Amino acid sequence: MTSIHLLDYVKSDGEFKENLLGRSNLQGKERVLCFDAAGGTLLWKYEYDCPYKISYPAGPRCTPTVHAGKVYALGAMGNLFCLDAAKGTVLWSKDFPKDYGAARRT
Repeated sequence: MTSIHLLDYVKSDGEFKENLLGRSNLQGKERVLCFDAAGGTLLWKYEYDCPYKISYPAGPRCTPTVHAGKVYALGAMGNLFCLDAAKGTVLWSKDFPKDYGAARRT
């Protein structure tokens, strides 16, 4: 079965406003979604809390990469996940700001 993997963001509060000179502060979840390519049926979903504190909080900026049965997804706030491509379970993860002191581009 061929599948398609996407990354998106679902707000739980706040209103999206483009703010190129300032930062928005939204509460929500980033999600990695897996769909059946033939029929569009959702096969699995992995989601995690991810407050956005960035100037353009319209969602993740990267497309998940699939290789050797694994899905790699990098969210807008620096959360990297390696998921099992068939089940959506987390194999490992890194939080770039927390684990490596990486600065976020806001």
